[in-house]
Amino acid sequence: MDPTSNNGSALPREDHLSLELLGAIAENQSATQRDLSSRLGIALGLTNALLKRLARKGYIKVSRVSPRRARYLLTPTGIVEKSRLTYSYIQHSIGYYRDVRSRVQGLFDRLARDGVKRVVFVGTGEVAEIGLICLHGMPLELVAVVDDAQIGGVFLGHSVRAIGALSETEHDAVVVTAVRRDEALFSRLEEAGVLRERIFELDGNGPGAGFRAAGGEGRVQDG
Repeated sequence: MDPTSNNGSALPREDHLSLELLGAIAENQSATQRDLSSRLGIALGLTNALLKRLARKGYIKVSRVSPRRARYLLTPTGIVEKSRLTYSYIQHSIGYYRDVRSRVQGLFDRLARDGVKRVVFVGTGEVAEIGLICLHGMPLELVAVVDDAQIGGVFLGHSVRAIGALSETEHDAVVVTAVRRDEALFSRLEEAGVLRERIFELDGNGPGAGFRAAGGEGRVQDG
């Protein structure tokens, strides 16, 4: 589960990056800035700024091996901070999981009451994983998982197909489980022949006219 706040969880991005950096340094004290930048998937300049911040706070000690190479060591204070951030991440992750599961379960309950049988997940990842768990014991069948970024892959036993494949897939509802979504995603769904009223989200955003799990009401429209 991605712990960054801009990807759905509550842990601030700066705290997440600090936790990742402290963890990487603890594992490999010979790692260079470029190594750390590559591991975290962020720009070298941002990595440098974060390292300076950690050093100012006393979480790491920087020693020069050569004029162009530094060695980073975790201080006792840094070890304590790493433990604190780890605990915070776990707490936020648990809260995030519970919130998403509650929203997904609420949506599925209403879809089932409205007579929906066949659902499609749009997007792979932790939200879709939670959705699959919530499907157990429900009178709903997952008939397809689509994700244009993962075509040909396998998601928990389901082959991942292109969104365009929905034009040939019988379904009653399409549940957007992608964390990152924009208007282009909904446009691709419509191009695949998905009716707007059959598109459902968990946060009340998007073009669907049906039930919104964030508090809106509605029924699955006949298509």
